[in-house]
Amino acid sequence: MQTVIVSVECEGPGVGMHWGNEWTGDAPVYGADAESVTPRGPLHEVFLYWKSKCGSRRAPSRGDIDPIDLAANLKHIILIEPLSDGDYFYRVVGTAIVDTIGFEPTQQRLSTLGAYLDERRVRADFDDLVAAFQPRYDFGRSPWQGQHWRVYHRLLMPLSDDGERVSHIFGCIDAEVGYSEQLR
Repeated sequence: MQTVIVSVECEGPGVGMHWGNEWTGDAPVYGADAESVTPRGPLHEVFLYWKSKCGSRRAPSRGDIDPIDLAANLKHIILIEPLSDGDYFYRVVGTAIVDTIGFEPTQQRLSTLGAYLDERRVRADFDDLVAAFQPRYDFGRSPWQGQHWRVYHRLLMPLSDDGERVSHIFGCIDAEVGYSEQLR
């Protein structure tokens, strides 16, 4: 898995993502090692939507996110709530994600899903996003539920109701076949 922690400036003209010292402009372009990966489709669209909702804040609030605006990409959307006990609760998991991973985590705690996924790694990813208060983009190959290895792209972004802490993790996951050439 490749992980790129990106920083986003949500205020002013020419808002875009930073990766390392490279400015990427309005279209999110992520780098990994010497290669560049340009997410297409749902990740790109959902990132632009999230960015448009930031305004002058570090992150939009949960109330700013309207499922009607995301209708074309709902099957790729994930919404996770950090809980006060350190666990995470899967509020929404899109149908394309469920089809890819082979189980239904909606309305379940991360701590109950150890039979289906690497809870320690997923928790560390979520903890990192919450601590950094920054979007996180990962791509790689992973097997789910006895399936063959699949290439996936995951973009997780913070939501904050008070501007001080992450109240939800809003994301988009795509495991479409078209990404496989990018990891050769």
